[in-house]
Amino acid sequence: MPKTNAIRESRRLLKDGKFAEATARLHSHLREPDVSTADFEGAGRLLSRALVETGKNGQTFHVHLVAQCTTSFLLPLLTAEAWARGVGIRATEADYDSMLQSLYDMKNAADRPDVIVLFPWTQRLCNGDERSADDRFTDEMTFLNSVWAAAEEVCSNVIQVGYDWTHAGPSGFHLGSRSGGAINIVRQINNLIRQSLPAGMWFTDLESISGVFGRTRFYDQRSYHWTKNPMSQSGSLALARHLWAGVRAITTGAKKVLAVDLDNTLWGGVVGEDGPLGIAVHDSPAGESFRAFQRYIKELSKRGVLLVAVSKNNPADAEEPFNVNEEMVLSLDDFAAFRAGWGAKSESMRSIAEDLNLGLDSFVFFDDNPSERLEVRMNAPEVEVIEPGLDPAGYVGALEEGLFFETKSMTDEDRNRAQDYQARLKRASVEHSVGSTDEYLEGLTMTAELRPIDDQNMSRVIQLIGKTNQFNTTTKRHSEADVREMLSNDAVGLTLRLRDRYGDYGLICVLLGTPIARDSNGASAPKTIEMDTFLLSCRAMSRTAEHFMFNEFIHIIRAKGYKQVLASYIPTAKNQPVAALFPSLGFSTMESTGEPCERYALDIAEYAPSDTRIAPIGTGR
Repeated sequence: MPKTNAIRESRRLLKDGKFAEATARLHSHLREPDVSTADFEGAGRLLSRALVETGKNGQTFHVHLVAQCTTSFLLPLLTAEAWARGVGIRATEADYDSMLQSLYDMKNAADRPDVIVLFPWTQRLCNGDERSADDRFTDEMTFLNSVWAAAEEVCSNVIQVGYDWTHAGPSGFHLGSRSGGAINIVRQINNLIRQSLPAGMWFTDLESISGVFGRTRFYDQRSYHWTKNPMSQSGSLALARHLWAGVRAITTGAKKVLAVDLDNTLWGGVVGEDGPLGIAVHDSPAGESFRAFQRYIKELSKRGVLLVAVSKNNPADAEEPFNVNEEMVLSLDDFAAFRAGWGAKSESMRSIAEDLNLGLDSFVFFDDNPSERLEVRMNAPEVEVIEPGLDPAGYVGALEEGLFFETKSMTDEDRNRAQDYQARLKRASVEHSVGSTDEYLEGLTMTAELRPIDDQNMSRVIQLIGKTNQFNTTTKRHSEADVREMLSNDAVGLTLRLRDRYGDYGLICVLLGTPIARDSNGASAPKTIEMDTFLLSCRAMSRTAEHFMFNEFIHIIRAKGYKQVLASYIPTAKNQPVAALFPSLGFSTMESTGEPCERYALDIAEYAPSDTRIAPIGTGR
């Protein structure tokens, strides 16, 4: 079907009231290779109307753009890009060039956005007036600091777009890149922003984006003079993709798994025919391309991306290059899972996902063979499929262009993730061989270290709050500033690090309890604490870690004189695993408030500690 027909077909389905079919068709179409900018815009406008009119936004983020230039063309493109990734969003914009005023107006608004995008433009910074460069920087940073303070009062998720230059200016490229030139001014202000940006905010580097894309194609001076939209249509789509990468990074987190083919992907040739020493991975133009790709994904693995191999090959043939070819950059130890066989690759990834306890929507698939890419796209639509092209020299660029592994921060848990998941597979193998769950848990010889939330673990805490979906009782998303404010107001903030005989799970559990003076009806609450956040990484589910954590929490708050704990379970599409958590801990159900939320209360004096299979290392109390 021609691409433009997909938009017309979806529009017809919507008119017939077939929302699910129409939006599924758009989702499938937007994930196809080489979809035009016009189709993205058309799909985005159609989705914007359909999602609002039907109220079926699904997993919805409200993204609000606050800019000094026109952003109306970005809204449908951002909507379409998010929908291509399986997320319905509502994208809105503030009035043109009214950044501070619009943020002030939003402080008391009932409908606050989930993410704010701040998009300044250079009309004031590079307008050719008589101010010195230092004065320009001072004026702009004073303005931005006011904007940041106002934005943080509205929303905990903020994306700051950097400045850019559209042409070198009358000074030319040589002088323009020196003090006082437009290029130099933009680069210096962007460096100042990076140094001053409040913790937790995301920086979208517009200068780098347009530079990679090509400024003459990214910008459209005629469009700016007529509409104050500085970007071309294709440039707007490129920016929309980077903005969505930022939204995903600060809300749900990066993709977790890169699944790669072997023959003609990690090396040139077919190992079953050319042999482990005959494949192209040596010092030659073709071999250098494959080695560059291996180096790139090895670095990805060092920063926490799980590598898995999915190959149609005899297992022994597939593994042999890693064992005997000294030109290989990757080793078998770099892979969290390795599957070689003759079944469908979609099924291989499904099996790996089950073993690693991850969703298929956390996978990115890279394969040189278009028929294999089509098979995965059809049978595992949750997986993101890279279209690498024919030349292996372009593999790194194709993978990088997807922006799937953009991440907000790096923690020790990220760097050790590959080893963690290899240990998980060992645990799974042992679990299948023992007679009972109790016997299995006892055999793990688990130990736990409890610590308060502090500067050393804050980055990991914010990361878990931002991305944990399954074992998360409220799925509230807090910024670092939010957490620090709660702790300054006598909140109890705890973390738990778990280890067993196979390895270190890392920091996997967070609990935040905030003191309250009055209940939801306004009545005085006798020394009561509210569990604002209780979450556990999926890697540690079914290990009794949550019971260990809660035992310690009760011990700490009892010593502080608290008499009662209140808690909420706010259902989402993914947190069903904690639906029965609070009753299992001895909480009583409170009267419903009519909200999509289940409320619970616990009399601390009546709490009986849960039995766990975990020994403490210190208490952190």
